[in-house]
Amino acid sequence: MAIALSTGPSLRERNKRQVRERIVEAAMALMRERGAKAISADDIAARAGVGRATFFRYFESREAALSVGFYEKRLTALVEALAHAPPGLGPIDTLIWTFRKLEPAATAERDLLLLQGQALNASSSLRAKAVELQTGYEAALSNAVAPRFKRLRKDDPRPAILAAAVLAVVRAAVERWVAAGGEPDLARLVRRGLAELKTGFAGA
Repeated sequence: MAIALSTGPSLRERNKRQVRERIVEAAMALMRERGAKAISADDIAARAGVGRATFFRYFESREAALSVGFYEKRLTALVEALAHAPPGLGPIDTLIWTFRKLEPAATAERDLLLLQGQALNASSSLRAKAVELQTGYEAALSNAVAPRFKRLRKDDPRPAILAAAVLAVVRAAVERWVAAGGEPDLARLVRRGLAELKTGFAGA
């Protein structure tokens, strides 16, 4: 009799994922309540219902837990939305389409995005960890957009260049938006930046 083998995550893997998610959610909840500078790894562990040692098995610092909370779900949403872009779009138009699709979610999270931006501005250690994580996120976005390039060569640098440029546009738009206290509309700033990137700043 053939035995069906499960290809899904094991119970142990699911439990580890749930603990990690609890820690991230606790970090984000505390940031909303107190601000990023007023919380410690011990505070996050206590809110998540885990011990200090467990916290440090998953994250090296409070900055790491907060940075994952800032970016990970958004990156996942970005990659998933990109996969549903119309097949005829080229690489940059695929990314422009994808960011337009994500605008309603960003609008719904306006206050949280502003709070996160302010936290990053106020903490050099948090900023450094965010930059470190974004390097990995660039790679994920590069892999996702690579199939949109025609005649893609082995070790082709174009997907990585585009991913880095697009995330730089978004980062610059967010920084400008946060510095102005959440004005003007963030989605409009991102759209304008991506349009300039597409045309190569032809009007400059």
